[in-house]
Amino acid sequence: SPWDGRQWLVTAGHCYGVGTHVYAAGGNYIGQVKYQLPAIDSSFIEAPTNRYTWDGLDAAGYSRYLNGVRNVAVGDFTCQLGYNSKVVCNIRTVYSGNVSWNVNGTTVWGSYGVPHYGGIVGRGGDSGGPVIYINDTDSRQLNGIVSVGYGCNAAQECSTGLGWVDVWSIFNGFSIKLNPS
Repeated sequence: SPWDGRQWLVTAGHCYGVGTHVYAAGGNYIGQVKYQLPAIDSSFIEAPTNRYTWDGLDAAGYSRYLNGVRNVAVGDFTCQLGYNSKVVCNIRTVYSGNVSWNVNGTTVWGSYGVPHYGGIVGRGGDSGGPVIYINDTDSRQLNGIVSVGYGCNAAQECSTGLGWVDVWSIFNGFSIKLNPS
């Protein structure tokens, strides 16, 4: 946060309420949700952060440096790094910042993409995962966080499309920026 120096991890607001203590799948404590902004489907966990995101494009998985942020443009191909899907790429952006969906009674605006080659674009449990653009072989550009999936079956596999909250909506809405480290 540029105004008070605190560090924030952002996830989907519909996943955790204010006051919730959040743990990683392995049981490691991440932090406590301190704020929530329903209009951008975002919860803010006060926790030490760095400028890397997990990237499992190789079988072992590794992290990639986030070299910057930008909202997507129509036609961009993105990837989403949701918890259950791990890495799904070739998501073709068809709406850029001008589509809305309902999250617990609140209208949320963002971007929307479809699986370019068909198949599963997301799964239940992917919400809050980063949406990224591959603009470099060794680093990634942050575009937003997963908020909603469409065309989901009983196994929560979504094949029609994916909606995400744009990065600048989150950064401007909570006065934060990418950790410079």
